[in-house]
Amino acid sequence: MACLTFFSFPISSRFCADSVEDSNMKTFLTVTTLILVFTSSLCLGQTCEVNRKQYANITNKLLVGWDKHNEDEVLAARKSLTIEAAGFIRMNIVNSLNKSDRVDPQNIANQLQCWQNLKEYQNWHSLIDLPKAFYVDVPYRTLVVAYFIYRGPVPAGIPDTLPFVDFFRKLPQGWKYIDSVGEDFKASTFEIYPITSGLPNQTWFLLSGHTLGDTGAGLKLEIISFDGEHTKVLWQKFDLTKAILKEIRPSYIIVSQYQGFANGHDINKETRWDVTASGLKPIVNN
Repeated sequence: MACLTFFSFPISSRFCADSVEDSNMKTFLTVTTLILVFTSSLCLGQTCEVNRKQYANITNKLLVGWDKHNEDEVLAARKSLTIEAAGFIRMNIVNSLNKSDRVDPQNIANQLQCWQNLKEYQNWHSLIDLPKAFYVDVPYRTLVVAYFIYRGPVPAGIPDTLPFVDFFRKLPQGWKYIDSVGEDFKASTFEIYPITSGLPNQTWFLLSGHTLGDTGAGLKLEIISFDGEHTKVLWQKFDLTKAILKEIRPSYIIVSQYQGFANGHDINKETRWDVTASGLKPIVNN
């Protein structure tokens, strides 16, 4: 079934109240609205299905088996196809953004979820809570989209996942992909949190995660900045073993780190880390 194109025009509430007195007209408007909503959903569904098939074709090529005798070839193929998969995602996000002046970030996340609704991804979406999308306004109106690409297993059985945090800006000629980060969280769980910027005219984010399959539960923390043109890794700490993020606030975080077991209870040490111009700084209680 082909998608239909409708032309719409604004109708003021006063016009409706004053002019639409006939119940048949009200019924007509209600039915027409329902048809428009249904048709819009149908079109989105058709677009989703087409893009999922195209993305599945890339994924099928990407999920090549691991060959210990040709590791370099496998890694080179995965790198090339990862670039192709990310390029496909970015192109379609830009197309969606340029079709409407008002795009709900959740719709972008839902589209990505649809494209990646493949059996190869289903085991990892519960561990890697992506995709996500949201707007930030400093220094410019920017859409931030976080997602991951699954590239198959590695010899140890750990999934070869690679997260991306992509930044899109609206320029005079339309929306454009600007830059991306996330490669430091390969084969890891992944979370992204906007935090207070330590420098003017920048937006800062805290990235966090644990390496998949790591029994030591090493916590990875990283602060990145976006200035409207480029992303930059400002600060990292990847050696917090047996630690979790207990609390996240815009200006500080609380890290809980396992110390041992005594008297029938786990002993955990909580440390507050404040956001500063140079990154996160632990606050030591005397």
